[in-house]
Amino acid sequence: MFDIEGWLEAGGIFLLMAIVFAESGLFFGFFLPGDSLLFIAGFLASDAGGNVLPSLPVTAGAVFIAAVAGDQVGYWFG
Repeated sequence: MFDIEGWLEAGGIFLLMAIVFAESGLFFGFFLPGDSLLFIAGFLASDAGGNVLPSLPVTAGAVFIAAVAGDQVGYWFG
């Protein structure tokens, strides 16, 4: 019923990107656990974590793009 690993494989990278985007660009984002979430995402993208997320370079690139986009939106909001 609650297959968390299946959920992470299906849409985990998009959830990770949304959290990083909100943390770096939106006002309420500083409540989100960004640093610890990135540590866990790096583990889940590695071989030791079972490859739940895409490979580590893909995950790092996606998070980088989300952080830059969130920063630009935060700059635009002022």
